[in-house]
Amino acid sequence: MVRRIGRELSVQGAESAVLDKWNCTVSEEFPMEDLGERISGLCGQYGGKAILMVDEVDKSSDNQIFLSFLGLLRAKYLARESGKDDTFQSVILAGVYDIKNLKLKLHEGVESKYNSPWNIAADFRVDMSFQADDIERMLSEYEEDYHTGMDIRQASRWIFEYTAGYPYMVSRICKLLDERVAGTEAFPHKKDAWTGEGFQEAIRLLLKEPNMLFDDMVKKLQDTPDLKTMLSDILFRGGAVYL
Repeated sequence: MVRRIGRELSVQGAESAVLDKWNCTVSEEFPMEDLGERISGLCGQYGGKAILMVDEVDKSSDNQIFLSFLGLLRAKYLARESGKDDTFQSVILAGVYDIKNLKLKLHEGVESKYNSPWNIAADFRVDMSFQADDIERMLSEYEEDYHTGMDIRQASRWIFEYTAGYPYMVSRICKLLDERVAGTEAFPHKKDAWTGEGFQEAIRLLLKEPNMLFDDMVKKLQDTPDLKTMLSDILFRGGAVYL
């Protein structure tokens, strides 16, 4: 890992002093502590905001050394928040099918498995949701490639009204329309799928399939009996909500 990062630093034109400090021999007795000091030195010398991207996480998640590395990053993040360390501004884990799988491996045997293993109570204030205009621009790019003849504004309105711009839902509906609805007997071509009827078929497929988002919503209902009762009253008994 140290050598690979060293090669990337060299390719990206890092200063020789930074490279020399990073590439020195790793301590055999305390390799993780040594790596942590190198990360602090690198981020401190660099002076800017460094972002680490880790790809193929699922393939590495059975490796205890990799899990120890993630634990090291967590500890350094918490120390940085209290002004006691320098580390990466952000760590991006790519190639993760389900983050819960990684959580379980990080804290194997812990009863409270749904709690975050990172224990970082930091607000994330960036609005990641799509607005109707964002969906419209995305569909416009898609239309340039596939020429379906869809009503882009109407399609973006359908998607936004159903999802409120939630990124996973927006992306999943579009993926279902493109890959699962189009090509079926009822919707043989993409132009047939990107219609009101095709949209309803995509929603039907979405509600039938298992996915991590819905699993998490079920967990919330189990953890919050009052919410479960309220939704049951609304959906099955026609109850009203008073705020």
